[in-house]
Amino acid sequence: LSRSMNVPAVQLLRRYRVPRFHCLLKEMGIDSFTHDASYYGLALILGGGEASLDKVCAAYSLLVRTYIGLESCPLSDRVAVWYTLEALRKVNRPDELDIRLIPSLREAAWKTGTSYGFRDAWAVGMTPDYTIGVWAGNAQGQGVPALTGARTSGPVLFDILNLLPASSSWFPEPSGEGVFASVCSSSGMLASPECEPCETVRIPSRGLESDPCPYHSEGSFLLPPAMEWYYRPHHPEYVGRPKREASAMEFIYPSNGSVIYLPRQLDGSVEGAVFHLAHRGVSRVWWHMDGEYLGETAEIHQLRLATSPGRHILTVVDEQGRSLSVSFRVGE
Repeated sequence: LSRSMNVPAVQLLRRYRVPRFHCLLKEMGIDSFTHDASYYGLALILGGGEASLDKVCAAYSLLVRTYIGLESCPLSDRVAVWYTLEALRKVNRPDELDIRLIPSLREAAWKTGTSYGFRDAWAVGMTPDYTIGVWAGNAQGQGVPALTGARTSGPVLFDILNLLPASSSWFPEPSGEGVFASVCSSSGMLASPECEPCETVRIPSRGLESDPCPYHSEGSFLLPPAMEWYYRPHHPEYVGRPKREASAMEFIYPSNGSVIYLPRQLDGSVEGAVFHLAHRGVSRVWWHMDGEYLGETAEIHQLRLATSPGRHILTVVDEQGRSLSVSFRVGE
């Protein structure tokens, strides 16, 4: 959440289920959706539904007011809310808005967003005393290149925060609530007997129902190929599984059976989707779709494709002759 990474959120929603999340958002006050849950799909967790700035601000404010005991909402576990606020407090977008360069920055939990086609740019910030929302765009709903939440609305948000009286203190940790549990320091999941090192942290009471870490085995920490692809650059100490024992490839995008929609540029032209493969070794990979050769990649296995609506099968083959296929559908 702090790094605004989409893939973990989408994977989480896949487990949580879209209809359930759709209902939760409406219970939080975002009731402006014009379609049922199936229309939005997994994009709902990335901001794919209709919402006005006042409803977004009200939902964020409800989260804070629930935490400090002024209201109640479906997200009533104060430990979970506290971790959410802490994650949003650590948000930084140095590629677009580096908060370390903002003078006299007030401590705040904050999030930015940009609508499809650069039509809207918004930012919301929360402190124990205020919830502030900023929207930028135009009344005609036309897209503007480079109109993003971090670049456009974010600086205005912090200008407003710095004009307001500072909050006396940050949200206190919810002492006396939740439970303390041993978690794996590498995965963040409940520790299994094989996990080492571990740490004891406060978690929501229902967190004890979570599955234990499945990635430690006989003193080794082993991730699936897609997770390894994200994990290894930030953890040079990671050894992983010997290549001769490992399943070599895994699709990061798309997932098997998924439905994807190709974005359109401001001029109406269709922009291709970026297909992404994780490979444990340094290898060339050849790509095929529906039996037709598309091209090859090396080391970084990403290929941009604009394909026709309907069902397709994407197949990759590496230098060792190993192959992997995924089926997906391109929506109209």
